[in-house]
Amino acid sequence: MLAAVGGGLHVMTQAFENVSGMHVDPVVAAAALAVPVGVFVVGLFLAYYFTTQL
Repeated sequence: MLAAVGGGLHVMTQAFENVSGMHVDPVVAAAALAVPVGVFVVGLFLAYYFTTQL
């Protein structure tokens, strides 16, 4: 999952630098970062919830 965060960071930097000629909407670039981070955080909360149940 953390690899997807790295990919999202790469898309975000390429979209805002616009060096490589990519035509990515900034909203899509932000979603490419926000979705993996959100899934990772939810996974951490679920892991904590299921491991601390008595």
